[in-house]
Amino acid sequence: MCLEPLLAPARYDDLPTWSEILRGIDTEWFQPMEATLKARRVAQVYIYDCASQRFSLSRVRRWLAGRARNHCISILNRLTVIR
Repeated sequence: MCLEPLLAPARYDDLPTWSEILRGIDTEWFQPMEATLKARRVAQVYIYDCASQRFSLSRVRRWLAGRARNHCISILNRLTVIR
């Protein structure tokens, strides 16, 4: 998965478009990934952010899924404040 569609709106300070694309990514990728983990079809998934931080999603440690999502939300909140 590539988050490249977020680059253009970020470059042009188009926060509404950026937010809409991020919500779409959450719906199309993150929520199904979480459901796949809950259904035990995969054991673990790693997500890397732009700052090279790694987030682990696993059946055993699902709380990190919320942490990754909260990280995205915190970035969005900071951008909203800067705007």
